[in-house]
Amino acid sequence: YAQMALPTSAAEWQGELKVGAIASVQTGLLPEALPRFRAAAPRVELQLVPGVSLNLLSQVDAGELDLALLIKPPFELPKELLQISLVREPFVLITPLGVIGDEPLQILAEQPFVRYERRSFGGRLVSQFLREQRLNVHEALELDELEAIVRMVECGLGVSLIPRAGLWLQRPTQLRVLELGELTFHRELVALLRRAQQQPALECLLECLRAPTQ
Repeated sequence: YAQMALPTSAAEWQGELKVGAIASVQTGLLPEALPRFRAAAPRVELQLVPGVSLNLLSQVDAGELDLALLIKPPFELPKELLQISLVREPFVLITPLGVIGDEPLQILAEQPFVRYERRSFGGRLVSQFLREQRLNVHEALELDELEAIVRMVECGLGVSLIPRAGLWLQRPTQLRVLELGELTFHRELVALLRRAQQQPALECLLECLRAPTQ
């Protein structure tokens, strides 16, 4: 009954949306989508909440966030949560410029490895890949921030497997970037919200996120 009194279009909606996002979404999808959303829903105030995927999922489930933009969880979600696919990003091997060779598996076996933190959703994909390829890597460091991983590799600490996403793609780098070819695996970015939370402003934001970039 209360829903009947609410605006039926995003342009009429007035209020606040709390949106959680992982770091690479804050610098990738969101900056491209938010100008479109601002034009379509000028009266909506957005509050951006940073976080890692697992924490953002918990915040949506607890009702602390209206929407979360994160890596697709590797497990079944509660029925109350709605998961919407946004984009798939391939993983690549990054190495310092001084590392020679073009065989990713050989490089991973021989070089020190900067690991995408294994407890994160993206890091679990890396761990699964290494298990499937039966690779025992020589770990130099483990961390969760993509930009920090890139800098560690640029400075010669080791090589790494990371998704092709983030600010490092928009600047000159001191890296070699090797495709994985037939071995390529992906991380999927999704939007997560409570099914009961669907309303015009959220639907409008999702449309803006899924719109092709200019």
